Amino acid sequence: MTYKTWERKLKKELSSLPKTERERVLEYYREMHDEMASNGRSDEGIIAELGSPESCARKTLSEEGYAPERISERRTVSSAKTGHSVAEVIGLFFATVLLVLPIGSALVAVLVSFAAVCVSGAAVGVAGLLGAIVYPIVAGGGVTAAIGAGAGLAASGVGLILFVVFFLITKYTAIVLFKIFKAIYKRG
Repeated sequence: MTYKTWERKLKKELSSLPKTERERVLEYYREMHDEMASNGRSDEGIIAELGSPESCARKTLSEEGYAPERISERRTVSSAKTGHSVAEVIGLFFATVLLVLPIGSALVAVLVSFAAVCVSGAAVGVAGLLGAIVYPIVAGGGVTAAIGAGAGLAASGVGLILFVVFFLITKYTAIVLFKIFKAIYKRG
């Protein structure tokens, strides 16, 4: 095992400590490692002298006033293949079917409608530009052609504004929806 792997396991074992305390302990062990390594010791020799990450965590937690038996309890639960009871799985299933799917479907439909308005804004912008170019040619010039070109340019401007606004709305709505779904399924 490399020291980095050892340190990662120690960090996981110390997860019940506040972040600042955990970083302080990890820095202490890093300094010990660096000092031993500078004296020519190998990672294997250093790890053998330090002991297992579990024993170091147990020692640290008992010194900090945390119950060391929590480590073994936590390891037993986290190392089990099925960490959820049947009731939890059934509850998660019904929560998904009754809440997440309908609400999620509605939110995705809103997202799709924002995207549709975005696309239609771009289409109006392009059509307005084409109208501003083609109408004066078809109308044969004069006041009518100028009014048609102006209307085409106005439609183009409105379409491009709609495109930008709804593009941003669609983008940030998608980001928020992704974070919501990630948070919901991270807890489960």
